[in-house]
Amino acid sequence: METIFLKVVKDLVNDKFTAMKTSLQDQISRPFYNVKLSEKQLEIIKELEQKLVKHDSTINDKTDSLKIVKLIQDARIEIRNARVEQGESQDTGSTLQAISKMGDDVTAFYAKLESFGFSLLDRPWQNTPEYILYLHAAKYLGETVFKPLQKSDASVSKTKETDLSKRLEALAKQKNQGFDDQKKWTLVTLEDLDGDNKKIRNGGESSVPIPGANFLGWQFNLSTNLLGPGLGRFKEMIDHARTKIQEMKSSEFKTIDQSFMEQGGDNFSDDSDNPPVVNTENDDQAASTEQAVEAHPTHDESQGASLSRSM
Repeated sequence: METIFLKVVKDLVNDKFTAMKTSLQDQISRPFYNVKLSEKQLEIIKELEQKLVKHDSTINDKTDSLKIVKLIQDARIEIRNARVEQGESQDTGSTLQAISKMGDDVTAFYAKLESFGFSLLDRPWQNTPEYILYLHAAKYLGETVFKPLQKSDASVSKTKETDLSKRLEALAKQKNQGFDDQKKWTLVTLEDLDGDNKKIRNGGESSVPIPGANFLGWQFNLSTNLLGPGLGRFKEMIDHARTKIQEMKSSEFKTIDQSFMEQGGDNFSDDSDNPPVVNTENDDQAASTEQAVEAHPTHDESQGASLSRSM
């Protein structure tokens, strides 16, 4: 079983692995690169990728984030050692930089969800309309860490995240257990989020004069919706989630009880206000893993509102 956090982490690091492997394969084909080093680094990256793909959730996202970072750090040490063996600097290289950033991004993503206004951590995945939206929301937040935009307004991003947390909170309070109700109210929530996004990006629906558009005393106006900037990743998140939910059939609806039992687990139920109880036996493990992570830092230190649409 995977949590929402773990599913998103695996998805986001997959893009990083693809980029690293493509770059290393290109280097291997070019004789002016250190081919042996590139081959060794590619081997290490592929091994790490498989370890992360096979990583099973403990249903404790803090524990899992620390374990994943530790795996990344171990691979980073292997790459540094390989560079030294090949007579290269242990502190440079695009692969080393990329894997260091990957570890930092996993840590930052966990911290992002930890500080988010609605709890998306420690939530075992279940195939329901509500959780599809949770998953897309978590991926949206993850992309702001793993794939930051060069030009972004911090205040706008913060407002969007606040609105998102409020809408998710309002949806969770609906206590929609059946497929039809969940699908209906989740789509309503997405519609509300779409409206929130347009207001944030365009400053409302008011009309503004078009500069210089005065002809024979007539002033032409244009809605700010047409003048405003693009709706961005938030809009993409909304559209992707909406498509998935609209296409979902009742036969695909699977709650946590069904999902967990099919994998041989003990039965327990989900409370949207209070995410599933985490196995507290993992806390000691998380603490010991955290100590190991701190001993080997990733970077080289020498370098809503209600569903009645009222917010």
